[in-house]
Amino acid sequence: MTDLKKMTVAASGKLRQVAYDILNEQTRLLSWQQGGKVPQEQFDSWLAEAEGLYSIGNIKVDEAFLAKAPKLKVIAQASVGYDNIDIAACSAHGIAVGNTPGVLVDAVADLAYGLILDSARSIARGWRHVESGKWGERKGLGFGVDLAGKTLGIVGLGDIGSAVVPRAQAS
Repeated sequence: MTDLKKMTVAASGKLRQVAYDILNEQTRLLSWQQGGKVPQEQFDSWLAEAEGLYSIGNIKVDEAFLAKAPKLKVIAQASVGYDNIDIAACSAHGIAVGNTPGVLVDAVADLAYGLILDSARSIARGWRHVESGKWGERKGLGFGVDLAGKTLGIVGLGDIGSAVVPRAQAS
């Protein structure tokens, strides 16, 4: 097992404080915590010694990138998507890649179903009407469409689409 305290980890951008604290305590962390992008020359010097990369998805990891990171062993992508990382190139270099699948499924399903409710019942439009002070006028607001007894079609039953189903069934 690698002693993490001896592992050098470069971060591709500003980290949330909790992530910074954990990584800074457990590794030798090279991180740009200021605003804006890490100056390229600085980042390249970090890559030359980094064994780990904490990517916030703001960089393209390809052969040219990997050539600058000869000691790299692992990449942790702080998101679900990893289309910015050439997995085949990483595999060819023996670099493990991890991401955070499923971390946002419930949050996105909640928002998706909330948007369905808003679209059907004009909730946001109604709130703006009340907020404008025109509530007493009752002009043209309407109540939207009832969802009771309706059939909801979901295009794509991946993790998120499947998570919308029980929300719709519960209402």
